[in-house]
Amino acid sequence: MSCELCELKKLTHWYYTSEKWVVLDCLTCKVPMIVLREHRSTISEKEKNDIIKGFNKIRWEMRKIKDHFHCHLEGMEVYYCKIHVFRSIEQNKKQFI
Repeated sequence: MSCELCELKKLTHWYYTSEKWVVLDCLTCKVPMIVLREHRSTISEKEKNDIIKGFNKIRWEMRKIKDHFHCHLEGMEVYYCKIHVFRSIEQNKKQFI
């Protein structure tokens, strides 16, 4: 079985990439989302806290793809991504690497 998030074809804009995470526009809803590069459905408390440190409004629900962790950004986080001012990632880059 293939996983759309494991394959991660560059079909939308990518804002940030590291060995652990990719932040890109969701192909379905066009909202920036954080995708774990490793195929698993849950993340550790430390990983969750790292995401929370970087972003204020996060939608944790995985609607379409339930077996590969990802979350969508909301509110001003979307605005910052769209104008390419990814301050939250840059300020907290150490947590994502």
